[in-house]
Amino acid sequence: MIKFLQKLFHKKEEYDFEYDFELEQDSIEEVLQRDTLRRADLDVNDYKERERYIRACCEQMVDASAEVDLAKQEYQRITNQLTDIEEIDALPQAERDEIVQAAKKIGLVEKENAGYKRPAIKITDEQFRRLEVLEDEIEDAIGKIKKDEEYQMAVKKDLHLLEGEKASLSFARRDLRTANANSKSWAIITVFAVILAFCMLAILQYMLDMEVRAGYLAVMGVAAIALTAAFTRYRSTATAQIKTEKQLNRAIVLQNRVKIKYVNVTNVLDYNYSKYHVNNAYELEYMWEKYQEERDAREHSEKMLQKMDESSRELVRILHQYRVKDPTQWIHQAQALTNPKEMVEIRHSLIIQRQRLRKRIDFNHFNMESAKEEIEDLVKKYPKYAKEILAIVSQYE
Repeated sequence: MIKFLQKLFHKKEEYDFEYDFELEQDSIEEVLQRDTLRRADLDVNDYKERERYIRACCEQMVDASAEVDLAKQEYQRITNQLTDIEEIDALPQAERDEIVQAAKKIGLVEKENAGYKRPAIKITDEQFRRLEVLEDEIEDAIGKIKKDEEYQMAVKKDLHLLEGEKASLSFARRDLRTANANSKSWAIITVFAVILAFCMLAILQYMLDMEVRAGYLAVMGVAAIALTAAFTRYRSTATAQIKTEKQLNRAIVLQNRVKIKYVNVTNVLDYNYSKYHVNNAYELEYMWEKYQEERDAREHSEKMLQKMDESSRELVRILHQYRVKDPTQWIHQAQALTNPKEMVEIRHSLIIQRQRLRKRIDFNHFNMESAKEEIEDLVKKYPKYAKEILAIVSQYE
């Protein structure tokens, strides 16, 4: 128990402040004078209340000790940084100039990087990697896809024209077939009419003894004219039908050829769309433009990182040479090395931070001391529970 308490509550350290400062006494004293643990309402003879109270004291000591350790680490870091500032300020002018020149290089890199205008619209990493693999062929692919798309449109237009021509020829063939059938029908009707006329003339001639020679001549003339017209029309429509069918067959053959061309160019486009994961040449061209912007941005970032790394290494080397304990912290505060006003602001901020840490450490020391004194007082006033109290405390060692 004694060893544990000595471990937690060793003599308060002396803090080596290089700058005097006053604690905000009013606020800190109010907190320190407030009872952290109250025994007034505790029934010491009740085992459960007694155990809960002892454990609360132990947990208060453990938590306060952890807070003190963390605060001390941060306190030491800030103290080292203030010491570094003193070391830098104490350097001769020539050595200071060397540090300033190295810091200015970092500032120039940061300025160059800040002035770079990065693309507003980016492509995904997956799209970037995909285009990066095919980078050498993208420009040729864009031209080829555009050409194939134009050819596809032209072929599609030809297909529409041929389809219209085929439909027109199909209607014409149907009309010619109808006209041809009408010519045959007209010839049959003419022959039937001539036979009927001859029969009637024969009846008039032999039964009524009438002179019908002129009638025979008239019927034969009319029949000759009608049959000649029907035959002429039949021959004309038959010739036109043969010509139309040839034109229709030619249109069908051409349409089949054009269809094959359309299917082939469509298959080529589908393959390229699938290969480049786009829907048209415009989209691929847009993706290529964004890829180039992203590639330039990444190259710029890599170049800036390389410059920053070189400048940082040089500054760290110089600061390390002049006994600065933590030279890496000045990489991100390089402006303070070139601007005395900023250095003063950093110094002031560090002093305030260290003041706050000192208050934090004092407050947690007070908590540890309060809990320690409370346990010791319980052991002293209630010796019959001493073993039990020490047993509980030993669980937190």
